[in-house]
Amino acid sequence: MIHWRVKLSLLLNYFVLAILLNSVGTVILQVQNNYRVSASSASILEAFKNLTIALVSFIVASCITRIGYKRAMLFALALVTLACLSMPQAPAFWTTKLLFAAIGASFALTKVSVYATIGLIANDTYVRTCWMHEFPGVVFYDWRLIWLFPVQRFCR
Repeated sequence: MIHWRVKLSLLLNYFVLAILLNSVGTVILQVQNNYRVSASSASILEAFKNLTIALVSFIVASCITRIGYKRAMLFALALVTLACLSMPQAPAFWTTKLLFAAIGASFALTKVSVYATIGLIANDTYVRTCWMHEFPGVVFYDWRLIWLFPVQRFCR
C-alpha cells in the first residue's frame, strides 16, 4: 500500500477522538459523583456532544476545502488538547460541557477531513469503499490494536 503512513495518521486521529466520544457514559457517572449533579442534568453532556457534531459537520462541509484537511485536523486536536487541559484548571460542570462540545466539534472536523482525504488518496472505488467501511469499524466496533493491521488483508 502506497499511502500507509497517511492512512495510519488518519486512523490515529480518528481513533483518539472516537475514544473521547465513547467516554461520555463514564463521564456522566463521574459528574454525578464529583459535582453532585442529578442524572437528568448530567445527561445533557450527550446533547452537547451530538448537537455539536451535527452543527459543525453541517457548517464545515462546504468550507473545509478552503481551510485544508490537514489544518482542520490539527486545529481539532489542538482544540481537544486545550479543552482537556482546562478541566483541572476549572473543575466544574460547565467545563465538562465545554469539553464535550470541543470533542464533538473536533470529531466533526476530523471525520469530514478523514473521509475527504480517503477520497483523494484512494485510487479506485473498491479501495475507497473498503477504507470508508474500515475506519469506523476498526475504531468503534473492534478497537483492539491486534485488529488494526490484519484488517488490511481484506482490502488492497
